[in-house]
Amino acid sequence: PIPSRVYTMFSSWPFKPILQASPLQALNIDFKTPVRGMGWSAAESAFVKGHTETLVWTTSTTATLNYWLSPTASYRIRFSTYPGLLPDILPSLQVTVNKMPIALTSAAQPNGEVVFDGIIPRAVVALSLDNTVIAFHVTHMTSPKSVGLNDDTRLLGLHFHWIQVDSVPDLVISSDFCHKCVVRSMRFLVSPAK
Repeated sequence: PIPSRVYTMFSSWPFKPILQASPLQALNIDFKTPVRGMGWSAAESAFVKGHTETLVWTTSTTATLNYWLSPTASYRIRFSTYPGLLPDILPSLQVTVNKMPIALTSAAQPNGEVVFDGIIPRAVVALSLDNTVIAFHVTHMTSPKSVGLNDDTRLLGLHFHWIQVDSVPDLVISSDFCHKCVVRSMRFLVSPAK
């Protein structure tokens, strides 16, 4: 059998993951069950604005999801995260799909969450015919202990609440959104995520 700590030998798994038998048209992750991917903490319960939420931390500067999306459609990706332990972690966030940058818009919510929204073009999904790698990159992390919060020494990035990916018909995107896409993509290409 594979040793229980073999994962410490590699920065990523040296084999292709076994995924679902057929491609998905939508993905809804609430972190109540483990996800297919790397760089995520175990789920934690947090009391937020009067009710309990299930949240996970990113535990690497790159956290990935490995799900097979159908290459016959474009997709809208939306996700919710709370800012990290340092104020400059969230602004460093970049998202790639199959190693291609995805432009995002964001909106702060009254409860402190930030909801991100973007489009994954069909051509980007089609770059891989049997696996879609969605990656969340930040430039740095810190530990709760290092900021004086508690004795937790884990290096943590962002605190995710949910991720939704839905197929969309051929899109008519506003010129303002397209401009933001171009600007964000150009910034990413000048300084790509690792």
